[in-house]
Amino acid sequence: MAVSGGPDSVCLFRALLAFMPEYELTLHVAHLDHRFRGEESAADAQFVRGLAARWSLPATIESSDVPAYCRERGLSAQVGGREVRYRFLQHVADAAGANRIALGHTANDQAETLLMRLIRGAGVTGLSAIPPVRENIIRPLIDITREKVLTYLKENGQDFVTDPSNLKPLYTRNRVRQEVLPVLERFNPRIVEALATAAEVLRDEDIAMEASLAAVMDHTVRQDGEAVRIVRAEFNGLLPALRRRVLRNALALSNGEETPGLSRSGPKKPSPSWQRPRLAG
Repeated sequence: MAVSGGPDSVCLFRALLAFMPEYELTLHVAHLDHRFRGEESAADAQFVRGLAARWSLPATIESSDVPAYCRERGLSAQVGGREVRYRFLQHVADAAGANRIALGHTANDQAETLLMRLIRGAGVTGLSAIPPVRENIIRPLIDITREKVLTYLKENGQDFVTDPSNLKPLYTRNRVRQEVLPVLERFNPRIVEALATAAEVLRDEDIAMEASLAAVMDHTVRQDGEAVRIVRAEFNGLLPALRRRVLRNALALSNGEETPGLSRSGPKKPSPSWQRPRLAG
């Protein structure tokens, strides 16, 4: 499990620890110092090391020069940090023989993500926000609000560390958390739960739409060598929402990407970047 030392991940740590006997869990703590905050982040690593030692759990605690990684690739701190962090977590899971990577995302993270993507104009897939399960990644606290997390830690006398960068209005997520959500709470005191539920509903809708898409792709889109063709009669008979998905997947196919529900007559060939789907009569 990933433990940053913050309240969410420490709550995850204590919750999984409590469930160890009942579910026969084998836990391994993973912590990565991104080196964004110098001595402060090094202190966070020490806190996590002590937490794992207190409960006699194995821990892999490493540091990585993420600022340099971001500079070399022209990435933002958030994007670069995410890439390095997930690569590290997968490496730890492989080395430890773990079949799951547990992360401490909460309902607040879900609500913030939905709002951030709504502001950017995302569609149903984007508004589905953070999946509770994705491949070997699980998020056991995704339905739990941060308020409940803090209450749980207080009741158990468990301390944690605070990342001051989460308080700075430099990042979109922080501004959504500090400026947008408090306004929405005036209209609905339980806005976090409402948004998290909306994300869950949209995720179910998205899964249903992808199933419908897979059912129509094979007879709506044809691939002939490097050419990607859309059968006009079939395409025109689809609902607008499915048409958009067909077009999106046809464009992906023209760039050599895999698409759902489409059989191929031969080996996959990447198409030139200029190749675009054509409507076939």
